[in-house]
Amino acid sequence: MHRSKETAMDTKDIPTVNRRFGRRFTVHQEEIEMNTCSILIVDDDELYLGLVRSIVEGAGVKARYATSGKEAVEILKEGAFATLVTDLQMPGMNGYELALTAKGLHPQIDIVMVTGSESPDVPRLAGVGGISKVMAKPVSAAQIREIVQHSASLAAGDDHSAMRREYCDHL
Repeated sequence: MHRSKETAMDTKDIPTVNRRFGRRFTVHQEEIEMNTCSILIVDDDELYLGLVRSIVEGAGVKARYATSGKEAVEILKEGAFATLVTDLQMPGMNGYELALTAKGLHPQIDIVMVTGSESPDVPRLAGVGGISKVMAKPVSAAQIREIVQHSASLAAGDDHSAMRREYCDHL
């Protein structure tokens, strides 16, 4: 959805600043609503998943949720998502295996790995698996909102290579 320069920003617009490059861009609320399922969030801890859900929905975004890698793969087969947020340590299919499968189904998907593991192998595996960001649990509400805003910008087509590099530099 493109907006003309004449359209004034209203209260439903989410102004965002790319801190590293100083560029300003706006994610429009109606663009987020049009891409209501641009995020797939996967965690086997249902209590944690419920907390994340309340934060995401509090930001005005509807996402899809799964409690296992297997369930997430079934959802991924239904259609593409801008972003996959997955726990690393899950029974059955772990988050790394899920990331590889997701990239095989949707090569452009942005993947954020959330983990309580302090293993030095996690960043190395993330790089090999095409995971753009690794975050340590517990993830704050502000960090979750940042992921939502970034995903909305991807879904709205506002992703610029410089912004993507800044987002990925957090590894």
